[in-house]
Amino acid sequence: MEKDWVIIYSSANSYKVNLLKTSLDREEIPNVIMNHQDSIYKLGSLELYVNRDDAMRAKRVINENDNE
Repeated sequence: MEKDWVIIYSSANSYKVNLLKTSLDREEIPNVIMNHQDSIYKLGSLELYVNRDDAMRAKRVINENDNE
């Protein structure tokens, strides 16, 4: 992970994180998911990262799509 990337969203719900990733991809906002879940029990969370320079725009996209 490069420096200047920040967590923009975190959840244990992988479906939700992947939907938001797709929304960011559509807006051409570079992003990456870091999976911190245990592979067997699915405990832990997934974190969605974006570059610090894209954080405000990414938050807007997430807020628009998080309520759907």
